[in-house]
Amino acid sequence: MQFRLTETCKVLITVLTSCFIAAQCLAASAQTSTVSSSDNVPDPRSVVVEQRVDPICAASAAIIASLENVKEAAAKGDPAAQHNLGVIYWCGIGVKSDFVEAAAWYHKAAEQGYEHSQFNLAEMYLHGYGVQRDAVTAAYWLRKAADQGQAKAQSELGNLYFLGIGVHEDDALAATLLRKAAIQGDENAQTKLGLMLKNGQGVQQNLIAAYAWLKIAEATHPGSVVGLLSYRPILSGDSLSIAEELARNWKVGTMVPEDVRPMRP
Repeated sequence: MQFRLTETCKVLITVLTSCFIAAQCLAASAQTSTVSSSDNVPDPRSVVVEQRVDPICAASAAIIASLENVKEAAAKGDPAAQHNLGVIYWCGIGVKSDFVEAAAWYHKAAEQGYEHSQFNLAEMYLHGYGVQRDAVTAAYWLRKAADQGQAKAQSELGNLYFLGIGVHEDDALAATLLRKAAIQGDENAQTKLGLMLKNGQGVQQNLIAAYAWLKIAEATHPGSVVGLLSYRPILSGDSLSIAEELARNWKVGTMVPEDVRPMRP
């Protein structure tokens, strides 16, 4: 079964599902969900995992005390310092919170290949924080970070390809990116990949693999939206045993085989 959304809905879902992660900032998360299906089969596009950024940031007294040193190093072109200065301005650590200034420093570090700044800058473009909202530019910076192996960027970029926001809609490429992030332990990627396997979107349908990924996301991230909504497909017998074993034995860095079949019908 295939599900398609209007452009307005796609934009709304992206705003809700995109997780803005300013490194060293604490996030106050509120999880919600919607299911759009006549037969209770959830579409990954309808899975909403909302995270609201709390202005309270996990900055130590040492960071505040060394603010001038961070500024000095950033001015000299050190990408880590530039990123930290971006965090400082985003969070308002020892300075007035300034998203425009934060974006400017993230941009400097991102241009030097600093993956954390690339991701944060992409999220700012995606949401329009401190910069003009621009999904194409957001996808550009997410791709830069994803190419360096950053799971959050792979997950977010996969979501954009799935929704066709800032890029051409491509379910197969979305699955490839989500798979890379899921293997690294990203819950959102594990959830969406599991649902894609359940629905046969961008990948060959495989209920055992779908169950395993959704079980993994639920087990490794207690209280996740997956467990709350019982998204896992209903399995029994050999299929259920195999899926449970795959989930139980999964470790970060390994993948779930997507061609697994029950030994007995």
